Amino acid sequence: MRRSRGYHSSANQFHGDLSEYLQNDHLFFVSLDDVEWQLSARRYFNNTNALRLQNFEMLAIRMAMPQQTDFPLPFDLPQPVDDGAADHLGGMLMPQISLPSTADRLVDLSNLVGLRTVLYCYPMTGVPGKPLPQGWDRIPGARGCTPQACGFRDHHQELSELKADVFGLSTQTTEYQREMADRVHLPFQILSDAEFKLCDALHLPTFEVDGMRLVKRLTLIVRARRIEHLFYPVFPPNESADQVMRWLRAHQVPD
Repeated sequence: MRRSRGYHSSANQFHGDLSEYLQNDHLFFVSLDDVEWQLSARRYFNNTNALRLQNFEMLAIRMAMPQQTDFPLPFDLPQPVDDGAADHLGGMLMPQISLPSTADRLVDLSNLVGLRTVLYCYPMTGVPGKPLPQGWDRIPGARGCTPQACGFRDHHQELSELKADVFGLSTQTTEYQREMADRVHLPFQILSDAEFKLCDALHLPTFEVDGMRLVKRLTLIVRARRIEHLFYPVFPPNESADQVMRWLRAHQVPD
């Protein structure tokens, strides 16, 4: 993503220059003391993300436009089949297990505070510049973890409006997970089940590759501590957030 040049415009000039920037850049900078411009920009964009840069007295405003991921999906991705390994999960109570998160805190899965919680489990995200396990693309359900995370990122505001909190979960360490969470700017936490506490307590489906035990891709919707609904298998992974939102809209509950 390219960075636009420093942009110090008044609110009146903003709309006149917008078309040029739409064609060339996705990131705007505005002086923090130019409050009128900030408000105009925030009103213009839906789902705007803002970030204050520590080294500059500037505000970076990232437009809500499709963003590239480091691991785009191949066109011939094999589709996983329902092997029945998650049939037992519906209605189960979440165990009293606390897992570390990328926010440097422990999350008690038996005491989730939201009206609903979306817990999407995924095998493993890749790291730019490092090879994925051999044959990864040909394992049904393995590829697509970064695009899935980006889908939940891009729809995070809509999921919040549907009264659902979001967590990701994998069996990598928190340090490993934080690389991806920071790189793609996730607005939610990723939980680490590196010791397989939740996997074993709920008997989540897992598989092995290159000596690693990984959780299969599935999504749990938790309400009042019980697993209210699950998605398994999840395919295609980049549409996972859309699938969850469709279900939430069809099964809304009062506060």
